[in-house]
Amino acid sequence: MEIGGKDGASLRSWKSYFSKGNIYGIDMDPRCKDLEEARIQIEIGGQDDEKFLRNYFGSEREFDILIDNGSHANKMTLASYN
Repeated sequence: MEIGGKDGASLRSWKSYFSKGNIYGIDMDPRCKDLEEARIQIEIGGQDDEKFLRNYFGSEREFDILIDNGSHANKMTLASYN
């Protein structure tokens, strides 16, 4: 799962590298939803939005790897990891 989708390049890289994995991303820009393709799912929301993160991830989803490539602001990074 990657925080920050931007143009989708890194999500496609992860898809290529992890050839059997599902790739998830989140981004605040609604245009990123258009980057979805087979095995890449993108949700629209902020990395510091606790309600969004709880609704999207909850306790049911588990990820092997979490990459924060979002805002790069300490406050937002800490919020998403908490």
